Amino acid sequence: MENMAENLPENSMKQKLRRLENNLVISGTGLMAFTVWSFIRVLLFVYTFRDELMELMRQQDDWDGDDIPFSLVLLVVVILLAIVALPSLYVAKAARDEGRRRKSRKAYIVLAMIMLIPQALGTINSITDIFVAEDAFSATVTAIIDITVLAVFAETVTTAIRVKKYRKELGIEIEKKPEKDLGIKKKQ
Repeated sequence: MENMAENLPENSMKQKLRRLENNLVISGTGLMAFTVWSFIRVLLFVYTFRDELMELMRQQDDWDGDDIPFSLVLLVVVILLAIVALPSLYVAKAARDEGRRRKSRKAYIVLAMIMLIPQALGTINSITDIFVAEDAFSATVTAIIDITVLAVFAETVTTAIRVKKYRKELGIEIEKKPEKDLGIKKKQ
């Protein structure tokens, strides 16, 4: 692969880098928005169909206890959602920080690449659901949202890689912020 610096003058490369950094901020914001929306959507679903969900739990063959309060079920759902949402929020925040030249991390790119796989599989599933779902409209909307999220993840990964390459070629390094002074003195 040719060196990008050979193809573009330095000012043009700096402009391109700035546009890519802006795209990274936008992609990160999009990921944050989709993550928060997914979190809210699941909570609304659970709350809306709480009676049906509780009835399903009571109908289980191995159910031998008293009724579980809905608040406990909701708490478990929130904890599970948080576990699922945290990696996406980390990628989103890291992409925004990278685009704003606050911090430069490599781990979020790897995590985003890993997250692309289940997102792609889920998107394929959403697309096939269009043809078998009773409510084709809802299935189509879900597929469109999943395709959009997949595109944002892919855009985040490719843009982050390009930003790192441009910065390397231009010799731009993101300064590490000094550690906060916690009042602990090092022994000398």
